[in-house]
Amino acid sequence: MTLQLGASRLTYLCKRAGINQAELARRMGLSRQFITKVKLREKNFTLAQGIQAAMILGCEPKDLHELIWAQSADE
Repeated sequence: MTLQLGASRLTYLCKRAGINQAELARRMGLSRQFITKVKLREKNFTLAQGIQAAMILGCEPKDLHELIWAQSADE
């Protein structure tokens, strides 16, 4: 079994934290476009960015995406 990243939870987490994605980007020192690309899984946060986003959003880094256990090809 392998662990894969599923859909981004940024929209939900921003709403729960009472901020929009532009405000998340501002607080992180990133562009809104970068946050959008992370949400669409076209880009990924670095480890440090993921921890920073989680701290801003009041969650754990593992909560930023759905996590999916998938069967590997050799199983």
